[in-house]
Amino acid sequence: MGADLPNFSYPFAEWTVSQMKLGVIPWWNPYHSFGSPFAAVVSHHVFYPPTLAYYFGDLAHSYQIFLVVHVAAAGIFAYAAAREWGFSERASMLAGTCFAFSGF
Repeated sequence: MGADLPNFSYPFAEWTVSQMKLGVIPWWNPYHSFGSPFAAVVSHHVFYPPTLAYYFGDLAHSYQIFLVVHVAAAGIFAYAAAREWGFSERASMLAGTCFAFSGF
């Protein structure tokens, strides 16, 4: 995952939560160059339903749970897809594990 999570994703999550708690939808990011669209950028997760967990409790803890759930879901659904396509259970487990931890 490199430095994307601590240097890119988490600060945007912090800023999104701070703006939403003020009652402001973060449509625009005034801190990037002379400003840039914020809510329209998919990677900022402004309107992504699982990010509702950010608003309950500590953001750092919620963010970790958010990531763990996504990695687990990736593995489970890759396993299910491989089984649906007719792969053996062992091959499906390998597919699920490789996809979940591929960083994609």
